[in-house]
Amino acid sequence: MRKAGIAALAAAMLGTSPAMAINTFPAWNGTDAYAAFGCGQSTVFGQTIVIPKWKSSIGSFTFWMANYYSGSKPIIIRGEIYQWDPVNGHATGSAVWESAPRKINFKDDNFHHVSFKADVAVTAGAQYVLFATVDKDYDKCTDRTLTFGANIGGGPYSKGQIFGLNDGGDTSQWTTKRWWNIGTDWVFKATMPPLN
Repeated sequence: MRKAGIAALAAAMLGTSPAMAINTFPAWNGTDAYAAFGCGQSTVFGQTIVIPKWKSSIGSFTFWMANYYSGSKPIIIRGEIYQWDPVNGHATGSAVWESAPRKINFKDDNFHHVSFKADVAVTAGAQYVLFATVDKDYDKCTDRTLTFGANIGGGPYSKGQIFGLNDGGDTSQWTTKRWWNIGTDWVFKATMPPLN
């Protein structure tokens, strides 16, 4: 029996489910990316996911980012989780989770993983969008922009895609305007803790 099968059997016997992650990083070539993210550009970069059976929370999510234009000052971003409306192509409802504002000030042009620790309850089988945004701090925008690692040739995650929005700091558009889509995946990781 494979190790994963043994772990799942042990978890079932103990009345828990194993931890898991949706992770597109291993499929990435280390260079492909999509830009630009920041003020005057796309102000929201997101990834849709479907919560697997037997999962009820998102522990954390991570994107791989690099300077697109390094600018003179840090860029302030937040991580967000919303439910996703696949028919209308936008977030729906109110925030499931939001991070504190965070300054990004990469000193080089390499990719860096930026993680958001959410530990938030979600519904198995439902679709969510995990995203980074500058919208709630738009008045503090600088000239720095970022690029995000992307699996350009076709994403390994078949249950979600890249979505984004350029709303000029208007957060009401998150749930009212159709987001653009390029039909592949960000380089991202979403962890889901075991059920107890």
